[in-house]
Amino acid sequence: MKIKTVSSLKRRGYKVLPLKRVNISENNGKMRPLGIPTMRNRVMQAPYLMALEPVTETEADANSYGSDGTGGRRMPLTPCTDG
Repeated sequence: MKIKTVSSLKRRGYKVLPLKRVNISENNGKMRPLGIPTMRNRVMQAPYLMALEPVTETEADANSYGSDGTGGRRMPLTPCTDG
């Protein structure tokens, strides 16, 4: 399966597949849509993340706050600094 997927990506290039849309409930009882990428999309996005993450880490604004990568919304205790 993996070999077939990789060879198809090399042969035809990469075309983004549609997200799987699921509605999840919020704390207030309402529903909100959630987009789940396919595994093929995630595989193709990973190299871009690995290439861009070091750049964004070194070029961060002095007034921006860091993130631990978990996607939480808490305010970090200290701002990002250069060095």
